[in-house]
Amino acid sequence: MVLHRVLPQTKLTCLYPVLGSLCNYTLAVDDYVEGRTEAQSLGVIADERNFVQHCLMSLTPEAETAEGQQECSLYELCRLAAMIYSLIVVFPLPTTTAPFAKLAL
Repeated sequence: MVLHRVLPQTKLTCLYPVLGSLCNYTLAVDDYVEGRTEAQSLGVIADERNFVQHCLMSLTPEAETAEGQQECSLYELCRLAAMIYSLIVVFPLPTTTAPFAKLAL
């Protein structure tokens, strides 16, 4: 991942585990859908989904940080992209209720 070269360590420490959890959740759902023997139960997947969503929504927005502008912009871009991914894949909302327009601003 290239982020470790461009983000300050404080931002990376917060963001990287959440992105990893998003990836792991996606792989867990794929295992379940494909019927793989290593697939987790739906209960475990639901708990993981809730945890991933909570961690993502707990990330501090850029406006609440005081680091360099360029690094914060990249952090905020990654955070918002992860939120959009989450609203489409992890915790899908109907497009009529999802805040995609607000996230795009």
